[in-house]
Parts: sequence; structure tokens; C-alpha cells
Amino acid sequence: MDLRHLFRVLPTSDNPSDYPRTAQITDDECLLRIAQLQELGAAQRQLKQRITELVRDLELQNARGEAQRAELTAVLRRLYPDVDRPCSCHDGGIRWVQHEGVFYFVGWGHDGEEARGQDLTS
Repeated sequence: MDLRHLFRVLPTSDNPSDYPRTAQITDDECLLRIAQLQELGAAQRQLKQRITELVRDLELQNARGEAQRAELTAVLRRLYPDVDRPCSCHDGGIRWVQHEGVFYFVGWGHDGEEARGQDLTS
């Protein structure tokens, strides 16, 4: 089976002299459509550039947020060590939450029988 046609390289030259068959486009409707396609292509390139910039900005903001979260978690762990007790469970964790306008550092999944909602700030 001859598969050479699947690996054909398309020509990329803009010079019509590089092709064995050419015809100059003179039809106004075709020229108008070509102009519209060129405008669309330019608009698409601008949008792609803007998307690239937005993605870069988003990644930067995400990195900043992750760094700030890590710093806050380190401070909260230092200030409220009782909330961040070690546990042998695999689904434990800590986080900060806001409830009725007040911020709390909460932990869950820790070993032992603790009363739910116990305030460990004192």
C-alpha cells in the first residue's frame, strides 16, 4: 500500500512563481472574502495574544496566592498549635474559615475524642 500521499509536505511560499499552476484572483467577491478572512485572522491573533497575557497574569496571581496561603498557614500553626495537632488519620486537615463575619482557624480528622466546636484559643 502506497502511503506517500499521507506524508506530503504542503508548499508554504507566497510567491506564485514557485507553483506550477497559478491564476490571479480578480473577482471582487473573492477579494472581499479574502480581506474579511485577513481581518478575522488579525483579530484572532490579537485575541490569542491577549489570552496568553491573561493566562500569564493568572498564573502569577495563583503563585502569589499560594505563597500568601502558605505564609498564613505557617503563622496560624505557630499561633494556634492546638488546632493543628498531629493525627494518624489520612483525611485530617486545617484551614481558615469565615463564619458570621468572624475568622476561625479550624482543624478536623484529629485523633481523640474532642468536643465539636471547642474553642482552643485560650
